[in-house]
Amino acid sequence: VVKNSQSIKSSRAKSRSAEIDFWLSFLRGAQSPDGNFGNPANISSLIDTLAVAELFDSFGLKTDTNYQNALKWLDKQYYENTLSEAQKLLALAENGQDVLYSLESVVMRQNADGGGFGYSTKHESDPITTATVLQAIDKSGYVDYGDKPDYAKIQALLFLVKAQNLDGGWGETNASTSDIRSTTQVL
Repeated sequence: VVKNSQSIKSSRAKSRSAEIDFWLSFLRGAQSPDGNFGNPANISSLIDTLAVAELFDSFGLKTDTNYQNALKWLDKQYYENTLSEAQKLLALAENGQDVLYSLESVVMRQNADGGGFGYSTKHESDPITTATVLQAIDKSGYVDYGDKPDYAKIQALLFLVKAQNLDGGWGETNASTSDIRSTTQVL
């Protein structure tokens, strides 16, 4: 029985591996020649490319040509909205790229409404954008100039502490009820 059980587990692992290889092959074929995995006409291109790059990374495929092409495409993009630019810079920093110069322009968008970051400079600070910028700051090793090298980081952390709801979670805005997406992003 034990031998048969091990054989079944081994068979499942092999078929799972074949399924994963099939879908990775599918994704490789879906990549645009310029390196993105979405519709370049809208923001889904960033979201889709980030998701596929994260998937490749989770399977240990950082040296894969498709993964590298996705990073090259990301590196060439510029987003006026703070959230998208921070997501891009975080992905590049996680791959070991130096994003400090670009991140400085994002940190300069820090709001005076409590130290957080909003979707864009026209929006009030929100937990998701603030947490994403904070992750990019941390992952890249960014420090502020002058005698307060952690000023932006501390202000963002203080904003998040103040934005926490009484139930322990965070919402999409300061006035929102807690939700899973916002809470997990902050955590």
